[in-house]
Amino acid sequence: ARVSGTRRDRDARGTMRAALVSRVPSVCSGGSGRRVSHMDTAKHGYGAYVSKASRAGDPDTHTGCDAPRRTRRATLFPPLVTAAALVVAELVSPHMALASDTRVLTVPGSSSDAFSFPSIAAAVAAIAASGDKSPVLIHLACGVYDERVVFGANLGNVTLAPGPGVDENSVTITHKTVVPYESTIEVVGDGTSVTLRNLRIRHASKSVANNYAVFANAGGVLAMTDCDVSSTTGCGIACEGSDLIVTKCLVHDCKSHGVAVFGDLLGDVGGGKIEKCFITKNGGDGVVVRQGAIGTITECEIVENDGYAVTLIDVRKGTAVKGNTAKGNKRTPFANLGGLTSGDDVEVSGNIF
Repeated sequence: ARVSGTRRDRDARGTMRAALVSRVPSVCSGGSGRRVSHMDTAKHGYGAYVSKASRAGDPDTHTGCDAPRRTRRATLFPPLVTAAALVVAELVSPHMALASDTRVLTVPGSSSDAFSFPSIAAAVAAIAASGDKSPVLIHLACGVYDERVVFGANLGNVTLAPGPGVDENSVTITHKTVVPYESTIEVVGDGTSVTLRNLRIRHASKSVANNYAVFANAGGVLAMTDCDVSSTTGCGIACEGSDLIVTKCLVHDCKSHGVAVFGDLLGDVGGGKIEKCFITKNGGDGVVVRQGAIGTITECEIVENDGYAVTLIDVRKGTAVKGNTAKGNKRTPFANLGGLTSGDDVEVSGNIF
């Protein structure tokens, strides 16, 4: 392993957050925090099952929907998505919407609106039932969504994010259950690429293995930006034999590791890119890469975790840990290299600890 350029003095650093690109007024309708359940389903739309929405005032997951709205940092989508959204707004037939370049769905919404669904799971079910693999953007209203969301195989590209004018801190997806092996959000199988933006994700599901708040399973592709993730029973974000990109996310107060990147059972597929994240106060290591995976961990702040800042065990060529800041982690040294030798093509450089 190549270990070089490590400094113990902390340089002045810029902000971890993305630059402000524009500001628009934030509007949140609906009064108190909205809790949406995927239970009590009924037939709707394209063969999807949708749920009844109920309201609850949960102080632990309050999203601030009652508070005066602040201006927010707008998310700039690619021009194709913006143009497609304008086209979809003018369409009348749901079948025409499904055939457009990018479908825009909203959650929750009116039962009379073919593009609206009262739960995230219902929207995902509609995507699967349609058989259409064109890109989909699911816009979420502010509130607490009490449901487990599973993106199955062959859905194409799906993005989940707050809707226009919704404050980036006002959408929470939570799944707390006694049933083991249930992530809050899971991506399963080939042919599906999921992007999560500006979401708060909470999780509890007691189990020995596969205990993750957000999980990219074998063959899935998952990208996360500006998300806030925590699990009271396990790891925050994980992938096994899949591709994971985590950028500018906060991963904190998890019982186990912050982020875990594992290869598949054969140890030759799977990788993760963890960049500009803040990973703190987790019960295990900040970031773990092992079982034949490739991991790149760059420009992260990994502080006050109960384990190592970074653990690398049985990783593949191309793994790198560069330009990170690690302070106050209980186990030292900064990185647990798991028996890597000088022949392993792994770079650990420019880190501050």
